[in-house]
Amino acid sequence: MRFLLLLPPLLLSANAYAEPQAPLPSEQELAELPMAKCYTTAAKPPSSRRTLKNLPVEVSAGKAAGSDLQADFQGNVELSHGDRHLVADKISIDREQQRVNAEGGIRFEDGWLDIESETLSAEISSGTAELTDADYQFTEQLGRGKAERIALEDGNRVVMENASFTTCPEGDNSWDLQADEILINGDEEWGEAWGSWLYVKDTPVIYVPYFSFPVSSKRKSGFLFPSVGSSSDNGFEMETPWYWNIAPNMDATITPRYMDKRGPQLLTEYRYLTERHYGQFNLEYMNEDKLLINKDERYLFHWEQETRWNKHWRGYFDYTTISDDNYLNDLGSDVASSTDNRLERTANIGYFEKSYQVNIRLLDYEELGDSFSSHRMLPAVEAIYHKPEVFPYVNFDWYSEAVYFDHSKNEIPTTSRLHLEPTLSIPFGGPSYNLLAETKLYQTFYEQNTKDAPFNEVLDSSVSRTLPSVRLLGSLNFERDTSLFGDQYLQTLEPQVQYVYVPYENQDEIGIYDTNLLQYDYDALFRARRFIGLDRIADANQLTVGATTRYIDTKNRERLRFSLGQIFYLSDSDVRLADDDTQVTENHSAIASELDIFLDQNWYFHNELQFDTNNGRTIKNASMINYQPEPNKRLQLNHRYLPEITESDEINQLGVLATWPIQPNIQLVSTWYKDLVDNRTIETYVGLQFESCCYAIRVGYHRHLNTNFPDDDAPASSRDAFDSGVWINFVIKGFGGASTPGYQEMEADSIFGDVRNEYINN
Repeated sequence: MRFLLLLPPLLLSANAYAEPQAPLPSEQELAELPMAKCYTTAAKPPSSRRTLKNLPVEVSAGKAAGSDLQADFQGNVELSHGDRHLVADKISIDREQQRVNAEGGIRFEDGWLDIESETLSAEISSGTAELTDADYQFTEQLGRGKAERIALEDGNRVVMENASFTTCPEGDNSWDLQADEILINGDEEWGEAWGSWLYVKDTPVIYVPYFSFPVSSKRKSGFLFPSVGSSSDNGFEMETPWYWNIAPNMDATITPRYMDKRGPQLLTEYRYLTERHYGQFNLEYMNEDKLLINKDERYLFHWEQETRWNKHWRGYFDYTTISDDNYLNDLGSDVASSTDNRLERTANIGYFEKSYQVNIRLLDYEELGDSFSSHRMLPAVEAIYHKPEVFPYVNFDWYSEAVYFDHSKNEIPTTSRLHLEPTLSIPFGGPSYNLLAETKLYQTFYEQNTKDAPFNEVLDSSVSRTLPSVRLLGSLNFERDTSLFGDQYLQTLEPQVQYVYVPYENQDEIGIYDTNLLQYDYDALFRARRFIGLDRIADANQLTVGATTRYIDTKNRERLRFSLGQIFYLSDSDVRLADDDTQVTENHSAIASELDIFLDQNWYFHNELQFDTNNGRTIKNASMINYQPEPNKRLQLNHRYLPEITESDEINQLGVLATWPIQPNIQLVSTWYKDLVDNRTIETYVGLQFESCCYAIRVGYHRHLNTNFPDDDAPASSRDAFDSGVWINFVIKGFGGASTPGYQEMEADSIFGDVRNEYINN
């Protein structure tokens, strides 16, 4: 029978009944649940106990008896008060004292905490309660345990005496914390423990006088879990990060790092977020490195910020500097890669409207080693404007930039460059065709400081270059129904033709400041220019012919895409970079093709090929086959061949990537790359992650080729060509480490990592 206690008065009814309950899942059913079921479904946050005073109390029981001062209930008694729910064998309610006492088979639910105990005593008006010999379970956060006494205090505070805590599921005692006292603050969503021992497999491991931990996703200052490793370059390594929750919109992580061979290092990261700004500071410092001859201090500083003042004004800033060229190679960093040969520094402010935008940019580089040094933009001002149908069917576009190019070496020429580029275009289109007629004018002015170096004698101090350009681009789209291997498809055929004409003008009197030759993949065949950058506008009288065919299945999924194209030169292109053979004297370019095959939802194949039919040689060949039946199951084989990356170097690499669950809770990630030119393995990486509901452990081994630069402390030849080592990470869930580092992060730890379609083009 159900009773409604308005208190006062107390209403009783004579007919009692027991409400049916849903059966609990069996142990086998629980064991078959996926790992995601470790995380309990978030319940509604508990109501403040201050609001319980005015809420009614509902009771159902098999038997009821009482008087004006007290009510007694027996037999499957259920009591509800706000978001609290109590089940017990016996419940007594003292009307005068406003107290509830319960005995036997007690189950208490509080919206965020479930408790089973032997006895319960509670005040109805204040919402406080006391339970003894209790087992508890959080409903919004991983966590359970036992306590001799649990007190539910005013203000959503829970105090537990002689208590234990673990995030492991029932029946799993991989670890638990046994404390003299545990305090859970529901409003602040944090817990505190005093006099605690950490037990692993029922064995005490470490005594912790005091620590705090989250009972939700809310952040709080404190130590994060350490990581331990060893490498041939650095010896034994250990990092112990400390997280500082400065404010809701800013935090910092301070990480002492110890390397047995080199000494201590301090890593700091500071992040901030405001209504208009997001930014990050990194400072890494080592007072002295025991492996270096001079034992000089080593450091890295990084500052990055994105700004959006309003819908029109945006800004971006990125600056990184390091103490020496080999810093990243020796010590590593999350800020930049150990394979970088320069650090880019940039600052940008932009104003954006619907039809135009203006950008002001500063660009500088910190070159590492003997890599080719680039010019700096100090500054570059860019203006872009688009006006559709300035005349009937005619669009107008404007691009202009003003740049000052500086250089760190005195013998390298510098310049001020002004470029103006108006464009008129007439587009036509329909479902089966697209046509574009375009004409533009390249007008560029240079004021060059040629310096006194002999190789700069050919440069003029003032140069004005004017070049018109005409471009015609057309494409068609044919479709037909067809069958392939017994399946029905829609096949498309999409031919494209482009004609480009630019007259010749000798540009040898202009220095090279930001220009290089474009790589001719299939998409590049239909670009109007042969060089990237404005220091060279190549003369052109050329026709590009290409076509793409696609197979689309009945579910509108693309199963195959193949593109093939080539440029036919109607006359030579004589514009070149300085003192090289970048002129075009052949009748046609290399053939460029791209092939993508989606065999099914799991198999994918990609290939890019550039083949020079004039000399019968391959310029580029990149292939990848990828098998991925599930997000955490993937096998990938890739190959990349570039025979002329420089005059003396070529790339011929074979790579394998595997990520696969060995067991439902054990994930393997492995990469292997071999240099086929020198017949050597350049990277081996194996990572293994075990994850349970209450903890995770990740171990790994790596061996990779170092990027060594010569410096004053040691020549590059004296440094180890390879670095190898092992590492281990351990996370106890529920103590600021509930989000376990995933297998995707292990893939990112590899130098080469995942070679996807967007990467294989580079």
